[in-house]
Amino acid sequence: MRQRRRQARNWPCTLGWCSGERSYPGWPALDYRFKPPYNLPMATEPLTIERLSAPEGPRVLCLRGPLTFENLSSFQNAIRREENVPMVILDLSDVPYIDSAGLGSLVSAYVRRHKATQHIALSGVNDRVLKLFETTRVEPLFLMFPTLEDAITALTGAAEA
Repeated sequence: MRQRRRQARNWPCTLGWCSGERSYPGWPALDYRFKPPYNLPMATEPLTIERLSAPEGPRVLCLRGPLTFENLSSFQNAIRREENVPMVILDLSDVPYIDSAGLGSLVSAYVRRHKATQHIALSGVNDRVLKLFETTRVEPLFLMFPTLEDAITALTGAAEA
């Protein structure tokens, strides 16, 4: 019985709450004096936005890189610049992932444009981003196309009809 209590007293040290080389009996000894810090900033990939415009038809913003909290301001500024355009296509074919802040920004852009009777369409959405849209149930908000060419053809054809 005493032996179990002694092991329980040493338990916080095995989790790294104290320094020194201690571990639970039977486990390999770990040195907790050299723990890596957990608050290091994450390396962020840049988000680049290329603006394509045709004399007629919708405006196209090609995004390259992840849409995350760290690079959200460039996306928000780019979508605000298009406030007078009735249709904007966001080409997401080079966007590997979107985090919750990026998703919130997309939904916010949709709501803002919807109130102004303007539209947003998405093209080139990969499986990972599509799964995020399905899980969070925002997929029905956006008009989605497999490629940018399909989106431009469909939306310019709809405008002419």
